[in-house]
Amino acid sequence: QQQGGEAESDLEGHSTTGVCWDAAVVLADLLGHAPSVLLSFSANLGRSTDAHRDWDWAQKVVVELGCGTAALPSCAAALHAPRAVLCTDGNARALGLAAENVRRWTEAHPRAAVPTLAQLRWGDCAEAEVLQSVGLTPPVDVILAADCIYVLENPGGWGKLLATITALSAEHTLAFVTYVDRGHDKLWRRFLTQRVHPLFRVTEVPPHLLHPVAHPGAKGRLEQLTPRQTVYSWARRPAAGAGSRE
Repeated sequence: QQQGGEAESDLEGHSTTGVCWDAAVVLADLLGHAPSVLLSFSANLGRSTDAHRDWDWAQKVVVELGCGTAALPSCAAALHAPRAVLCTDGNARALGLAAENVRRWTEAHPRAAVPTLAQLRWGDCAEAEVLQSVGLTPPVDVILAADCIYVLENPGGWGKLLATITALSAEHTLAFVTYVDRGHDKLWRRFLTQRVHPLFRVTEVPPHLLHPVAHPGAKGRLEQLTPRQTVYSWARRPAAGAGSRE
């Protein structure tokens, strides 16, 4: 999900979009847990008896950011038959390939929800417009972002991603964002502290609940030399003046 220059580039060249990264497998697998487990990771929903009692996939709208060509987390969410699943990416060519992959996947899983695809470039302030084009409105219920945190040829991408997640979310939104250190961990920690924490309560999903490819040395892992994959739950903080005690 590159913003800007790579948006229409040749996927056979250097492109983060044309690969199904380990994080997509990890996040897709995580969605197989029961809703009570998923909700427990959210600082807003984890202790809410109402949320645990009422939360039902059938009523939820799911949006994946940076779905690439595979849209694997979206397909995993679709297995729960939510009200809507929207796969988004900034790269129109990637979405064309994703559409074909999603079509084949849907044929093999006729009881699943049928994902919709739309181009969405982070930070363009077009989130509401894009969702409305497919009959949806923000905020949404579930946001998925697998391996959208990277630096290479993506200046300002983290801030743009944060802006888009903020535009799509509310206090009830369950958002999962994956991260792996590729040599920019200090920069990431500073970004979390200075930019993310003022807007979201961030908690880490326990490593033992993650798919084996989250861990270095696992068979079938695409990136064998990177550290463990981390999955964070981002829970939107109450708006100023909304009665927050923080």
